[in-house]
Amino acid sequence: MVQITIISKPTASAVAALALSSGLATASTQPAHATSASPTAVKYYYGVRQIQTDDGRCTAQLDAKKTAPGHWFVRASFYNMSGGGVAGCSYYLWRKKGNGAYWSLSHASLRRNSSHQTAWYWDGPRYRVMMTINDGDGDVDSKPY
Repeated sequence: MVQITIISKPTASAVAALALSSGLATASTQPAHATSASPTAVKYYYGVRQIQTDDGRCTAQLDAKKTAPGHWFVRASFYNMSGGGVAGCSYYLWRKKGNGAYWSLSHASLRRNSSHQTAWYWDGPRYRVMMTINDGDGDVDSKPY
């Protein structure tokens, strides 16, 4: 006949005694060590900035990601939603450091019904990024990020 032991509030020593009495291997009484989460876990932020021309055919969106404390990156997506014989949209992704001038990270023109997504660019502390789109009627600029 097998004897059953009931433990109402298990403790490490009681569990070890039960394991020994039932012929199981000895339970370890060493505390488990927690492993910390990787600091390179990526968090994405979509639609941080969005702009469009007056008629809505040229649009842009700035997305950001954070890979670690103080490690920010941004990329821009540009769209030309025009059909028919309408000309393309031009776009710029700008960046400046500190109080310096903006310089172009990416620029080109989009044909009808096309899009472009830039690479990820560093946007750490002291950096500012902004976008510009133009459908031929003037520039539309985003607020700096």
